[in-house]
Order: sequence, then structure tokens, then C-alpha cells
Amino acid sequence: MKGVAIILIFFVWQNAMAQDLEFSQYFNAPTYTNPAFAGVDAGPRFTLNYRNEWGGLNNAYISYAASYDQNFSAIGGGIGGVLLSDRQAGGLYVTNSFTGMYSYQINLSRRYVLRVAASVGIIQHRINTDQLIFAENINPADGTVISSGSSDMPDQPTKTFPDFGAGFLLYTHKFFFGASANHLTSPNESLISSQLSPLPIRSSANLGWEFHSGQHQHTPVYFSPNFLFVQQAKFKQLTGGAILGVGVVYGGLYYRTTFTNGDAVILQAGLKKGVFKMGYSYDATVSALKGKAGGTHELALVLNFHDSEKIQKRERSKTYSKCPDVF
Repeated sequence: MKGVAIILIFFVWQNAMAQDLEFSQYFNAPTYTNPAFAGVDAGPRFTLNYRNEWGGLNNAYISYAASYDQNFSAIGGGIGGVLLSDRQAGGLYVTNSFTGMYSYQINLSRRYVLRVAASVGIIQHRINTDQLIFAENINPADGTVISSGSSDMPDQPTKTFPDFGAGFLLYTHKFFFGASANHLTSPNESLISSQLSPLPIRSSANLGWEFHSGQHQHTPVYFSPNFLFVQQAKFKQLTGGAILGVGVVYGGLYYRTTFTNGDAVILQAGLKKGVFKMGYSYDATVSALKGKAGGTHELALVLNFHDSEKIQKRERSKTYSKCPDVF
């Protein structure tokens, strides 16, 4: 018998709070994490992210992101843009979005820098109704599909709406603290026109330090413990750990919890040389889904032209502090 998935997923969405995508390598997706990271390292910087969450569930969550950011002294800060595509259940439910952002830089001193940011974007939810099969479409005798369509089908298979956010970031070369909020207007994301389903505000806070080896060592070494806290409606998540970089190689170990239960142990490794940075992470599930959902794979590619020798020489005379190397 042909396998058939009976999915009433949009009914769940109308009665449950949505949860945004979260990257395990959040430091390799900085402008997605907080719009105040736009232009924080002068740039231009280009980032690509890929996430395959719970690989054992047959493409349950596949996500892609592409971003650009750069600082412009003429406008007193940085601009950036993030293009995101989040595909659930093999493309049954797709969220696409584009977010633009501007961060304004305030030099508190030669060491301390504050950035405040605003973002505006557009989000589109789409459900592929031709993939939906309901109980009324199935022959109870042998399980074959006998029809398509349903009176329970959402009357808006596509929903598009604007989105707004804000954030701030305080940093030195060895310390950073920031916070941000997305979906400030809690837009209605329901695919059923007669129902209201506000998209909950996503608030986050990130904090970290960075310790460096002596400047005259042949092989540079840095160590960065850092944390990310996220809350959306009743959902809370804390990710904490550290990155150790030795020369061009770095590795990290993190743990993510939802406070009510542990979620994953995250192993990370990557290379960083000149303008090029590449990272890989694996989330080993430790929750009740262990052994069923499988782990999560994530890849990141960053091209940061601020790290070129030409730009480094030009920027040495600037009065503002550089952000930590982990970004």
C-alpha cells in the first residue's frame, strides 16, 4: 500500500504559538540573531547558512539563509539584509522572508561601542494544498486515495504580511552584550481568513567574552564563552558553550535546553583564514526524541572582506573598537 500522510497541520497552527527558526551557529548568522550586528565588523560581509533539523524525520525541517551587511561611515552605521527560506514536512509548509535593517553606531569611547538597530521585512507563509490528504480522501477498505480536496482546506493557502524588529548591541574587542525583538506588531499569520493567529514576539539576548593569547605569539589563540537566550510566547530556550580558536582552526561545544528538558549537545568545528570562514555543527539530540528524530546538521559559509589585509590597514586608524573574533 502506498504510504499516505494525513496532515492536519494547519489546525495545530491556529491553536498553538509559532516558533521561529534558530541556528545553532548563531554567531555565524549574526544579523539573523540581532539586527544590531549589521555593519559591526565594517565588512562587506556575506553569509550563507544551511540547517537540516532532525534528519531522521525525512526532511522535517530544512532551512536556508543568505545575508549581507556592511558599515558606511557616511550614514553613521551599517545596513544589512537577510533572505530566509524555511521548509517544513518536505515542503508542505514553507516560510519565505526578507528583512532589511539599519544599525546606528554610537562611540561611547575608544573601547566601548553601542549600536541600536531597526529592521523591517516581509514574511510569506505558504501551504501546498495539493500535498494534503484528509481522512475523507482515503478508502477505508484498502487505504487508497480516492479523492482530493476537502472542506477543511484553508481558504488562504498563501499569507503575506510585513514584519518589524529592533535591537541593540554593546561591545568591545573582548566583550559583547545585545538584545533584540522581532514581530513587534504580532501580525496575523493565520491561513484561515475568519481566524486570528498572532505571530508571537520573539525576544533574544546574547552575551559573551573573548580571551586572546599574547599578541607576539606565532599561532594566535582565542577562547570565547558565549550564550544565547530566546523566548517566544511560552517557549524559552538557552544555548551556552564556548569556542576555542587556534590558528586557522576553531572548535566548540554547546548545550541547549528549554528549561523543562534538555534539547541537544552541539559539536562545532570550522576554519577561519583571511576573508574566508566555514563552520559545521552537529546537534546530538538528548531529549525524548533521541533515537527517533536523529541529529541536526548545520553548515555556514562567511566571506568577511573586513579581514583582508588592505582593509585592516585602512581601519587601524578608526576610533571605534572591533567586534570579537568569534563573529
